[in-house]
Amino acid sequence: MVTQVAIPARFAEAYRHVQRLERQGRYRGAFIFGSVARGAATARSDLDVKVLVEADNPCTNINHPVIGGVKLDLTFPSPAQLRRDTEREVARATRVPMLAESVIVFDKTGALEELRAWARRATPQRATPADYQLLRFSVYHVHSKVARPRGRCPPRCWRCTRGWPSCSTSIEACRAGGR
Repeated sequence: MVTQVAIPARFAEAYRHVQRLERQGRYRGAFIFGSVARGAATARSDLDVKVLVEADNPCTNINHPVIGGVKLDLTFPSPAQLRRDTEREVARATRVPMLAESVIVFDKTGALEELRAWARRATPQRATPADYQLLRFSVYHVHSKVARPRGRCPPRCWRCTRGWPSCSTSIEACRAGGR
């Protein structure tokens, strides 16, 4: 079953080219994944595509054609390779499997739809309190490093009690003791 989804206009031409691959005998199926499939594409997004070929493909390189001004990240795994990769993702249980959030463009054998249905039943592990602690620590320190080059006080600056983004004190003024 082909997934019906509204593809943003910017990706339409590239999507149509992927659909046309169904006419070629050597391709078994194709799906898109990533931000476009999740409905979260931005102006900087590319189109992530996997096109299934019959036999295992030793080449794991990502091809980057540009169609209609859109860069594609295009790979050609076999159904067996995709199954192995999906099984590893499910076993790691760190996130929703890529295939679970995909949009099937075409599926000649039904195997792609079957594997996606299986991947959708997988559940990532729930975060522990220690995971949340690490995440809070990481966000604070990454933000601190990003805020400095922008010329603003980092969060919890000794001079600023408001913190970012309400703080408008430049680093130079902060160091000099002014606002």
